[in-house]
Amino acid sequence: MPATVQTLAPLLGIKDRLDDADFTVKRGATFCWGDRPDKLWTLPFGPGGSLAGHPDFSALNVARPEFDALLLETAGEAGAEVRRGADVHAVSAPDTEAAYAHLGFIATKVPNPPQGFVY
Repeated sequence: MPATVQTLAPLLGIKDRLDDADFTVKRGATFCWGDRPDKLWTLPFGPGGSLAGHPDFSALNVARPEFDALLLETAGEAGAEVRRGADVHAVSAPDTEAAYAHLGFIATKVPNPPQGFVY
């Protein structure tokens, strides 16, 4: 999960569960590719790398089955109707702007959304 999970986790009610899940914390990344395997690119997380290591700028390496189960369990406990083994053909959010406002986000419309884009 990207570092933004640190901001979203409390809003989703999963912060304590993420902390307890013992997922690997990632404070940056190092890449090597191409014809120069000896040349490494290091990317510390955080604005300009200056806050690398700060908990709010740490990504998590999650096991998807465990993370998905954590989300599903939390959603069910929060009152969501959870259906397993059901086919989903469409998703509807009749009052998306109100939902975003409740979470403190400002909902904006994309001026020329691509074909098939759903708000």
